[in-house]
Amino acid sequence: MQTMGNKKSVLVVEDELMIAIDLEESLQEIGWNVVGPVAQIDRALQLIGKEIVDVGLLDYNLGSDTSEEIALVLLKKSVPVVFLSGDTLRQRPEGLKHCQVIAKPVNMDELNEALRSALK
Repeated sequence: MQTMGNKKSVLVVEDELMIAIDLEESLQEIGWNVVGPVAQIDRALQLIGKEIVDVGLLDYNLGSDTSEEIALVLLKKSVPVVFLSGDTLRQRPEGLKHCQVIAKPVNMDELNEALRSALK
């Protein structure tokens, strides 16, 4: 896996604790500064308000809700978004269709490339 020269910050929103911990550790190992991880929409929005976030990595389905609101706030701030999902995301709103989707289980090389690509 390639590491990044200067650390970029990635907001991780994931409601499954073990996946969140694994993502945090794996992303840090390959050179990302991890903001979070958090599992709730309100916590994510708080972090967006006070932390520097270069890219958002959002689990699309958060229990009975989705991370669409978080994505829209990030995009308004010109912060790119990459979604994680265990299922297809055909139902995404038009304003989010351009966001990349990485399937679970996550391949870290693929995820790193998607995050780096989102920053370009």
